[in-house]
Amino acid sequence: DQACGANDKTSSELPLRKRLTVILTTSAVGRHPSTDLLDEVLASFQLAEGIQSCDLIIVCDGCRTADEKGEAYRNSKFRAGIVDPASAVNYEAYKAILRERAAPKAVPAVRLLELDSRQGFGFAVKAALELVTTPYVIVVQHDRPFTRPANIPRLLEAMENAPDRFKYVGLPTSTTSGHRYHVLSKYGLRIDAVPADDKGLEFVPLVQWYDSTHLCQTEHYRKFVFGPRKLVVRGGFIEDKLGQ
Repeated sequence: DQACGANDKTSSELPLRKRLTVILTTSAVGRHPSTDLLDEVLASFQLAEGIQSCDLIIVCDGCRTADEKGEAYRNSKFRAGIVDPASAVNYEAYKAILRERAAPKAVPAVRLLELDSRQGFGFAVKAALELVTTPYVIVVQHDRPFTRPANIPRLLEAMENAPDRFKYVGLPTSTTSGHRYHVLSKYGLRIDAVPADDKGLEFVPLVQWYDSTHLCQTEHYRKFVFGPRKLVVRGGFIEDKLGQ
């Protein structure tokens, strides 16, 4: 299968769309049915070189509308996937707008995956992976826009050139930018940046997984993150358990 081999004719010889798929996760929030939160992220893709040419999978997590007694929730707790009746209606209206935007046969394709029940970020990504045919994915959350230019092809090429070494690469955030100092002060561990290419690109090792925008080998997700060790629990975030 050409799509699943990171060492085939993949590297930089193939178009980015054949090597990388964008997974964009979304779930119910109080701003729905407005799509402004998602639209801000999509607009920021212009800062991420190349990904606008890649196929996009928007995965909509399900939500919980009633408790174990079957009674509707009176108050929303969006992070837990709990929504009140009004928010449930708004979320359905939001998804209806996204359905109109879907273009699964276009190039690049835009697919919408709607989950029937609450899965949480981790299992929403897992569901989206079933639609992925490229050897790499970039995972983005609906409230995490790009804020500065990112040379995605360069990052991807570095990963392709050392697939056994670089399986996951997180883009910098306010948390990870100080990761070396955090690890040193909390654990007494000194970690140093490692060269990722011969043009000065460096990667800083992370001692834990971060769900914020990242590139990852598709098979690493399937066989390790969601492998037999059950490193991710349904309903939660990957970073809640993996690496903690």
